[in-house]
Amino acid sequence: MDPHKITFIMCVNDEAQFREAVLYLRHLWIPSGMTAEILPIGGASSMCAGYEQGRLAAADAKYKVYMHQDVLVIRKNLIEELLQLFADPRVGLIGLAGCEQLPPSGIWWDGQGLHNKVAHALRAEHISVPSENVPKCRVQAVDGVLLATQYDIPWRADLLTGWHFYDISISQEYRGQGYEVMLPRQDEPWIIHQTKHSMAGEDYEEQRQIFLQAYRRFY
Repeated sequence: MDPHKITFIMCVNDEAQFREAVLYLRHLWIPSGMTAEILPIGGASSMCAGYEQGRLAAADAKYKVYMHQDVLVIRKNLIEELLQLFADPRVGLIGLAGCEQLPPSGIWWDGQGLHNKVAHALRAEHISVPSENVPKCRVQAVDGVLLATQYDIPWRADLLTGWHFYDISISQEYRGQGYEVMLPRQDEPWIIHQTKHSMAGEDYEEQRQIFLQAYRRFY
């Protein structure tokens, strides 16, 4: 595994969105000695299946960023920020939004201790920001809009076969193996999320019930 390589992995079904995401990634500052690659995954049957395919294909990269195809990274030194957080070997997973305490429903934004912010298209959705003297915070779950890892843990494609709760699942997988799930401090949003997706639907509730059955004991 190459400790100087980072791979950005995206499940892709919209080439226009993917190309725009790549345009922003190409403008990121890459620290000296590091290399970066972008890995699109097409035709995935689920988010977990796509990300697991990407994880295996990028097995040589120590650092991996799993992100939505409709995400524009506007934090130019994102890679440097992630490496600074990963300097702590206890940190296994980093997200940009999440909660300190998951609620019984498993829906993270209904939990306690909501942190950080994500810009949605033309408006900024401010949840909360860690206090000035706390550069990062430990959480129980992070949102899947952008996830970064420094250790490889399999995505539960055997369990979650849809497009939801993959993020809360992987959060518990890292915690279950003794790693910390962290959020960075963000004075301003690091990404723009252009989603128009609704959480409503049978798939969301089906995946939620599967998640609860598998992970309720974790929190």
